[in-house]
Amino acid sequence: MFPTDRFHPLVPDADRLHDDLIQATELEYTPKTSKELGSVLVLHQFLPAWDVQAYLRVAGICLHVHNSKYPMYEATGELPQLSDGNFLLPKDKIMMHLQTFHKDIDDFLSDTQRSESYAYQSMLSEKLQCVMMYCRWVDSSTYREVTRPHMKRYIPFPLNLLLPKKMHRETMDKLRSYGISTKEQAYVIARDCYTALNTKLESASTRYFFGDQPSALDVAVFGHVVDALGNSQLVATLHQHAPLLITLAERIRDVYFGGHDEQPTSLSKEVVYSENRANYFVATSLDGAFMKKVSPPLQEVFLKPYRSLDWSRRVLASEVALRKREKEVEQQSDINEEQGKAFEKGSRNVIIGAIAALVLYAMASLPVDVQFDDGDNDEFYEDDDKEDHYNDE
Repeated sequence: MFPTDRFHPLVPDADRLHDDLIQATELEYTPKTSKELGSVLVLHQFLPAWDVQAYLRVAGICLHVHNSKYPMYEATGELPQLSDGNFLLPKDKIMMHLQTFHKDIDDFLSDTQRSESYAYQSMLSEKLQCVMMYCRWVDSSTYREVTRPHMKRYIPFPLNLLLPKKMHRETMDKLRSYGISTKEQAYVIARDCYTALNTKLESASTRYFFGDQPSALDVAVFGHVVDALGNSQLVATLHQHAPLLITLAERIRDVYFGGHDEQPTSLSKEVVYSENRANYFVATSLDGAFMKKVSPPLQEVFLKPYRSLDWSRRVLASEVALRKREKEVEQQSDINEEQGKAFEKGSRNVIIGAIAALVLYAMASLPVDVQFDDGDNDEFYEDDDKEDHYNDE
């Protein structure tokens, strides 16, 4: 009744599989890139994605920046995202997509150098990105004073009341699963990663990590350094353990990013960069900013509050506020204790008074019978009559 080999239809057919693959490659609706469609790459971002912009500038690819009002899209997730024709890439897939379908700026690297570059980029995305997330979203002082107020200011109502708290909790849970729950753990990771990258760049003795032209590792480091220099918690650690990374970021900034309405000398005139609107975290007038020579989008408005207090003063202010709250709690507990004693004493007096009132009321309600002895009175009156009789005689 049943076939001898019941699973025969499930066995893969090599010839049929080959035909299916050939047919799939010849489909009319095969996904195409913007280059094939004759359009421009579109970068959707909330906070500036400096590493992606640097890669496209180094590769000489046209780009349109779409500054979003929201930190994430409901259908596709968090920003930044790259729209390339029929492709929509999340942040962790953008570099690989650009290297595959557009231009690979690592084409001059050897296999050994590619493996090293991939390892260091993984360290940036897995380790230092978590450190940046902690400093921005988990640290209580920074989140309360900078991140949450700015997110509530720029995200449209009513999502500005929900998204910051949601992202704060999700980031805490994510970092806890990675074993990062304290400030000390985050700083140890940052110190070790910065030391490793600085040592690698120092041993290269070249302008960039792998020679005299930037690679994907260089632009990835550039994107992180720009964000770290705008964070008062990481800037001291970066200056102390990785001064060469700052020099590298300055070199990429000067070569590939021009001033306001200026074309960088390293780029051809055909390469155009545009945006739909000014980024919410943009300000070109902040003197001394690291990216002051860069045309929009910038993130100085977002970075300015981070520089308002250095980390030591921020910690000191937190400790003073904590001691003040502890003192207030102690004073309030003393007041509550005194009020409790007064309440107990007053309650005892009320109870005693109530009992006394009940006793007096009961005594007043009892019947009182007063009796007079008539015999004694009659005897008294008889004695008086006898005395009057003797007087008459």
